[in-house]
Amino acid sequence: MSSRNYTLTFSGAGTLTAPGGRFLYIKAASAELTITARGATTQPIVLEGIGAGTKFGPVPPELKWTYLDVTSAAPQVVTLFISDDAEVDIVSTVNVAGQVATVEMPSVTVATPARIATNTATDTLIAAQNLSRRRITVQNPSSNVDSVTVGPTGSLSTTQGVEIEPGMSFQFVTFAALYARAVTNTPSVQVLEES
Repeated sequence: MSSRNYTLTFSGAGTLTAPGGRFLYIKAASAELTITARGATTQPIVLEGIGAGTKFGPVPPELKWTYLDVTSAAPQVVTLFISDDAEVDIVSTVNVAGQVATVEMPSVTVATPARIATNTATDTLIAAQNLSRRRITVQNPSSNVDSVTVGPTGSLSTTQGVEIEPGMSFQFVTFAALYARAVTNTPSVQVLEES
């Protein structure tokens, strides 16, 4: 039993021959192909208009082909994987070439509502869900003496959530609603929401 990779280079339209087997996978081809499997005990099997990613087989041992005639109408390089084995797994690979440029667009609006008072008993909504939000900055003003925790409702406590100490801020990149809870006392928080 064997498995092999073959590269066929077509300088123009033509037919090239590859060896026999029971399983065929076309790893690379930039144009359509016609493949004729011949040499088995049955009529030749013809695969027309196929390309990269095509799998054929495994065929039963009595249908194993002796040769593959690979026909291309255009110049191209074709890579084939041929195997005599009955069980073959192919893992697809993708190659990406080129460059990608990303641009983060600046916000169009900035909202700065009045400071929002928090408490230790409940989660206080400081920003509703907003699908056009780019980011939101939550600040615990330096005039406060107590920390606040920020996050989704139902998860805030003195040990859960993002803790923001007095004079500090934290930027969230989220569409979700945000809540705050005081660690002690009732500090207020300032929100700057960019959309």
